[in-house]
Amino acid sequence: MENTMKNNYYLYARLFPTILTAIPMIVFYANVIHPIVEKNLSVVWEYLPMLTDISVNAAFIFLLVMVNRYLSKVIFQKCYFEDELKMPTTEWLLPNSTICDKSTRNRIYQLIQKDLNIDLRKDLKSFLNENDKRKHVAQVVGIIRNGLRDNTMLLQHNIEYGFFRNLIGGSVLAVLFSIGIIVVSTCDNDNGLLWTGIVMLVFYILPIVLSKRIIRAHGENYASVFFKEYESSKKSQTL
Repeated sequence: MENTMKNNYYLYARLFPTILTAIPMIVFYANVIHPIVEKNLSVVWEYLPMLTDISVNAAFIFLLVMVNRYLSKVIFQKCYFEDELKMPTTEWLLPNSTICDKSTRNRIYQLIQKDLNIDLRKDLKSFLNENDKRKHVAQVVGIIRNGLRDNTMLLQHNIEYGFFRNLIGGSVLAVLFSIGIIVVSTCDNDNGLLWTGIVMLVFYILPIVLSKRIIRAHGENYASVFFKEYESSKKSQTL
């Protein structure tokens, strides 16, 4: 069950965004790089089947998956949420939270105290530094998340968040290669390639422009489902 969930996350949240954002790179390679290096690398292409084309392509896709994930986490998630410190799941449990009503937050506090023996309300009062409060809440959220690891509803929303986050990260490289296509097509007076580059540039720059709104909306949606499923799981255990 756990392996299936991990495979689903990799497929939908990491691999699919990578494939979508790899299109400008493929177009750039086919129209710009391949004609230049074809003669010099023709011998290499003859021997590649010995390694199998599948393994080479798989390795390249895996590299792109890792690059996109790094860009999405380091540039966007860290910028908007400071990793876990300003994630909606952390904001939800802060005393001055604006994304969660007071009654719901108090109910979660009571559940955490009963379930984990952590008096979060008391703990947060003892911290004078806002950053320390956020770190403590993030640690508690991490404990709760481990207990919900097999929750299919939460996985679905985690996949949606991961898909858009990694799509935005991959769009950075896609925009760079789209610009490269436009520059080359302008020099070669290739109108077909020029419009291809322009269309791709517009398509991939939109997720970046709207990145804060997209990531925050899906993050807040994930947080809402996260705490609802936490409450639901504890109620089912008492029945």
